[in-house]
Amino acid sequence: MRGSLSAVVLSTLLVSCDFSASTKVLVDTGDTATAGGGTGAAHGAGADQGAGEGGATGGSGVGDGGSDGGSDGGDIDPDLLDEDGDGVTVGEGDCDDGDPAVYPGAADLCDQRDEDCDGEIDEDARYLDEYEDNDVSASDLGDLSGGGSVSVDAWIDSANDVDRFIVETDDSSFSLWDMTIRLSNIPDGLTWRLLVILPTGDVQEATGAGSVTIEASDEAFVDDAGTWEVVVEAVDDGSCDTPYLLSIDFSG
Repeated sequence: MRGSLSAVVLSTLLVSCDFSASTKVLVDTGDTATAGGGTGAAHGAGADQGAGEGGATGGSGVGDGGSDGGSDGGDIDPDLLDEDGDGVTVGEGDCDDGDPAVYPGAADLCDQRDEDCDGEIDEDARYLDEYEDNDVSASDLGDLSGGGSVSVDAWIDSANDVDRFIVETDDSSFSLWDMTIRLSNIPDGLTWRLLVILPTGDVQEATGAGSVTIEASDEAFVDDAGTWEVVVEAVDDGSCDTPYLLSIDFSG
């Protein structure tokens, strides 16, 4: 009877023990659990690594696809643009691709804009000036020997513009002559200079607004024949709006 009772008590004790709880404790602290936990951690790390690599690979793929799409569809070389349809691209020098009247080689009209993209404004308004380009080489107005006159309508269209002209005259020992050079129609508010270089090399100068005049006369027993050079230039600025009038009268 006592043996049966002992067996019952022992069986009850064995049933009431929580071996799973002991296993959990061992997983956290025991040597066997450490090995098991390490294995589990390794598996876990492997799973994480696999997921991480997969995610990174997927992300890289998506990123590459987006990059390729942008490169193929959205990145346009700005030098190849011709949005105003004037036949000249930005790379070819179009300085205003929103205006078809602006491109290298266009006529730079009198409008305070740089239509030909050369950094200067209105300089091609001189296309109206039949004497251009005479900034360096003078325009020949002919021979006034024996008496005559000539007049010129031209433009000083900018502060850098210079107009040069030449005339020929003769001089005999028995004649006296007079020459009058007049520059008029200087634009309002501007000051210009008139220079006359005599055949002798002497220089006469007049500066003013509105109009300026230079007069020359023959010197007795001095040969004043030859080439006269007349120069018109701006002191402060030019204008492409209004032509000036240059008149040269020679009597002798």
